[in-house]
Amino acid sequence: MFGALFFLGLYMQDALGYSPTRAGFASLPSTLAIMIAAPISGHLAGRIAPRVPLASGLALCAVALGGLSFYGKDVSYLEFFWVLPFLGAGMGLCFTPISVAVMSRVEPARAGMASAVTNTARELGGVVGIAALGAVLTARLSSRLTELLADARVPADDARRIVDAGTSGAGGGIGHLGDTPAVVRDATTTAFMDGLHLALWTGSAMLLVSAVLVAYLMRDRPKRPAAKDPARIANLVG
Repeated sequence: MFGALFFLGLYMQDALGYSPTRAGFASLPSTLAIMIAAPISGHLAGRIAPRVPLASGLALCAVALGGLSFYGKDVSYLEFFWVLPFLGAGMGLCFTPISVAVMSRVEPARAGMASAVTNTARELGGVVGIAALGAVLTARLSSRLTELLADARVPADDARRIVDAGTSGAGGGIGHLGDTPAVVRDATTTAFMDGLHLALWTGSAMLLVSAVLVAYLMRDRPKRPAAKDPARIANLVG
């Protein structure tokens, strides 16, 4: 899910040419959706079970990433706007149920430890997720760009430098190719979009699998003491 926000910003800035500030404002619908969905998810997690909002949130994020992969570099904001509320709602539905699911399954004496482990896992998962999807994007971008430059008969030494600039950020990365020939800019943008689409599909598939696993593995609702009532926990963590 953290990778979703990362790639959304990457798409708007490197593919659509938005400035960082414009990309931030363009992402506001997802932020508003998080603010609306988060308290709803807490209520649902407390009333019925964390499984329903958590699985629904993962599925919505999967839809958002998959939907974003259908758009290229020549689209308007209104065309992919629908992705943003789906992404924000999906993320908002997930955060509180995760905490509720964990806190309702530990003894009160271990609540602090459980909360710390959950937060650490969330942050670590975000870092690893972004890195993994970034590796998918980079690998695809590198191979595709090498093919396109070879087809355009760009000298091998120049092609290697261009690929390095596009994959490692050397010389400003793909966002600073304004002084290069048009064929190189087009090839780089095409390769970037291919890599981005593959990363988005990979993230979407992983989220969808996670949603299915949550729906299957969290079907049971364990018995809890009254002090660990899920509605009370949802109000505290929400």
